[in-house]
Amino acid sequence: MAAEYREGSLSLKGAVAMGTGVMVGAGMFALTGQVAGLAGPMFPLAFLAAAGVAALGAYSYVKVTRKHPDAGGIAMILTQAYGRSTVAAGSAMLMALSMVLNEALVARTFGTYIVEPLGIGAGWLIPVLAAVAITAAVAINLARNEAIGWLQTGGAIVKIGGIGLLAVAAIVAAGGSYEAGSEGLTAGASAGGFLAATGLAVLAYKGFTTITNDGSELRDPARNVGRAIWISLAICAVVYVVVAIGAGSSLSVDEIVEAQDFSLAEAARPALGDVGVIATVAVAVVACLTGLISSMFAVSRMLTMVTDMRMIPTATSGCQGTCATTSWSTWA
Repeated sequence: MAAEYREGSLSLKGAVAMGTGVMVGAGMFALTGQVAGLAGPMFPLAFLAAAGVAALGAYSYVKVTRKHPDAGGIAMILTQAYGRSTVAAGSAMLMALSMVLNEALVARTFGTYIVEPLGIGAGWLIPVLAAVAITAAVAINLARNEAIGWLQTGGAIVKIGGIGLLAVAAIVAAGGSYEAGSEGLTAGASAGGFLAATGLAVLAYKGFTTITNDGSELRDPARNVGRAIWISLAICAVVYVVVAIGAGSSLSVDEIVEAQDFSLAEAARPALGDVGVIATVAVAVVACLTGLISSMFAVSRMLTMVTDMRMIPTATSGCQGTCATTSWSTWA
């Protein structure tokens, strides 16, 4: 099965796009409101603190993958630590399962973002669109890695450009003020709430672990896996902090929580009107698709590795990698 890995077929730019594809997802808008509800006016700092926490975990990943770059990612790290054992195989499968469940959730979110803003009201259409999104992600993952890398790079540009437009418009509309802190930066905040918000915000950066699955196909993996992880974390930290500041510029904490997925669009409404909502939907749809592609790419590589090493039942070998991931995601 190792012959299926095309060494050197994925560039550093493509790996960074893969990482940000998972981290800068559609959930970032909803996460903004949830973190704001816990941390209060200082919620942008919670995202920054979470980036620091994620960086501590990333350091460990970088040190291990520099010595053992492999498509198995976390499964490879567990194997290095525990050998070909039940602990390593079981933990790897739990990681794969969590990623598959996330893919199912992201696919459903894709359908929700298309149906609800348009007011179609056909609930049955959401799972249909979710299945379409998974099918599209599979088709793209069957393409050459170079094509996947370019597509993910384009998606990253669209997402970051759209988010930048919304955030800048919100800040300009607010005239440089910070509405979320109008009653004081510590109003309604607590140390426990900030700590909880930081813990929740760490989820925003969890996707960097998928970059380790690029090891067998990334150019100069011993060097570039680590570089891709650090660059992706830095980009995502900037994006999340900018989104938080943009939302807090025009809206109070209560308004951010109430607006949920469209908090940034509401903050930019004075400058962009309904265009802000359209931009949010467009960014969310692209984020869902790129997130699905990146997650499916990563988990398929990990499943292939643990199957080749016979760490999971060989009965699955007839449907491994992308095939297995697709079946599980659609069922979920």
